[in-house]
Amino acid sequence: MNVKIVTYTPTEFFNCLNCEIAWHGAGITTVGRSREEALQNSMPPDVMEAYKYLSDWVAHAVRRYNGKVTFQIVDAVSIEGFLLSLRYGIREYPAVIIDRNKLQPKSGFEELDDAIKMRLTSSV
Repeated sequence: MNVKIVTYTPTEFFNCLNCEIAWHGAGITTVGRSREEALQNSMPPDVMEAYKYLSDWVAHAVRRYNGKVTFQIVDAVSIEGFLLSLRYGIREYPAVIIDRNKLQPKSGFEELDDAIKMRLTSSV
């Protein structure tokens, strides 16, 4: 079973590592920000918190379903996220696509767990 989760994800933009090393070696430390700082500031705190919750849920689900389910997190603002949003009529994020069927979790990912369990038992 394949589960795609379309949501906003942290995005990092940096200079190439070689350039950063050269600039740092030349004493130019004001160019760019640290990678950790950039990640922390890439999203508003509430969106980052929601992403962390989603990430934790996916990590637990991977262990719980033990290879029976593959998860893919798709950034809503990527080309793939845009195309999935068009194809499935997604207007709110996060949105979940389970084997080509859209599910819009309203109350958290527990309802997603129920949908996955139902699909797994019906496919056996």
